[in-house]
Amino acid sequence: MELIALLSIAILLAAILFFKNIFGGLILACTLCTLGYMLHNENSLFIPIANSFLIFFELVLLLSGALFFYNVLQQRDHFSFIDHLKERGMDHYSLLMMLSFFLISFFEGIAGFGIPAMLIAPKLMRCGYSSVSAVVLSLCGGFVAVLFGALGTPIKMGFDITQPCIAVYKILWLNMIGILSIPLLLYFLSKYTSPHVKMHFKWRSVLAAGFCFLVPFSVGVFLSPEWPSVLAGSLGLWLYIRFFTKSPLRFSVRFWWRAFRPYIVFLLFLILYRYFCSDMFLLEHNEFKKISAFQPGFLFWITGSFFSIDKAHKYDWYMAFSATFKKLAKPLLTLLLLIYFSQVVREEVKYLFSSIIMEKSMYFADMMSFLSGIAGAFLTGSATMSNILFTSLKEMTFWSMAMLHSGSVLGNIVSLQNIIMVNSVTEHATPLHRILRFHTPVLMIYSLLIFFSYVYMNLFYHLLNK
Repeated sequence: MELIALLSIAILLAAILFFKNIFGGLILACTLCTLGYMLHNENSLFIPIANSFLIFFELVLLLSGALFFYNVLQQRDHFSFIDHLKERGMDHYSLLMMLSFFLISFFEGIAGFGIPAMLIAPKLMRCGYSSVSAVVLSLCGGFVAVLFGALGTPIKMGFDITQPCIAVYKILWLNMIGILSIPLLLYFLSKYTSPHVKMHFKWRSVLAAGFCFLVPFSVGVFLSPEWPSVLAGSLGLWLYIRFFTKSPLRFSVRFWWRAFRPYIVFLLFLILYRYFCSDMFLLEHNEFKKISAFQPGFLFWITGSFFSIDKAHKYDWYMAFSATFKKLAKPLLTLLLLIYFSQVVREEVKYLFSSIIMEKSMYFADMMSFLSGIAGAFLTGSATMSNILFTSLKEMTFWSMAMLHSGSVLGNIVSLQNIIMVNSVTEHATPLHRILRFHTPVLMIYSLLIFFSYVYMNLFYHLLNK
């Protein structure tokens, strides 16, 4: 069955990259893995099918809510504040850093669940970036915040870690160089995906963005796993705007309030909703996926409906509603097939990595933990679920936890579920093979930086012990 799972994944990737037909590839891959499951598994297909629909329900609620929220703001010309920032002298690179590096990290720290990239992508398009740029820059700029995103959920649920410890510090050490490289990677990605956007390269701005993010991020690591991304996205943004950009601070508090009011209202609702409903479940069963009462997609609908009332108290709700489901009609079936595929093959992928890691050296096992994290996030679309899936592979050391988590976070940029969801909120949907063409080099570069950091830290540790 493991070979069938690998073959079905290969078919899906070939369909995307070479034949540019994800739907046809999913049909073939789902058919093959279903036959393999029925031949080699005594359990009924009912459980993975039921879980697929439960996950599909949550994602559709989230996706439709985020798109409805965007349509409401678009109708009210909310994104005009970006034009005012450009008029007052804020250059394109500073705007790019503000949106796709700092602000998205703050959203990731507080909200998670795929929400940040779906909020930032429309703003990038308003800055003049193409649809493919909006998807690529939002996903590649925000993934590092997932390290301690949504108030530390991937760490707390994946490894049962609630306080700063050696594993948390090693996650920081592994990703330090990678974090500093993100502003540079975003610059080159923007140049290649949207060459019409005029952007001047300045080492000072690139290094400033990296260190303004890394310093509060590192401080947060030593305080709690819940705070690094929030501090980097908020305090880091203030440091960057205050000391390394032109003029935006001359805007009044009223201007910034109007610019970010919808997101502040949403986040306030989200915090209250999480506090009261995070431990409640709509469905709780041993064999099926639990459905939490905490559904951020529901809040998007509530917040969007609230802002759909204009000053004259006329409702634009119906227009936003119609535009939302007109846009969603195409990707929904693809998303459902993708979820079903991941449900059927993920256990086989887990066993495959387990058999490779078994009785191998510690260093090899740590490297494979990193690769298994990427594979897990690619299949599940979630760093948290990837950590949970692969934590039981072997007895986890601090290094293997750090490597697995780093891989799970990085895998988010090649997760087809995440790409489809962000792609759906752009004006023109971009073929997946075009997006993966830009994400793959980022995946490879960041992986090399992780491996370099891992080797360097282990060599340093051994030298100290001699």
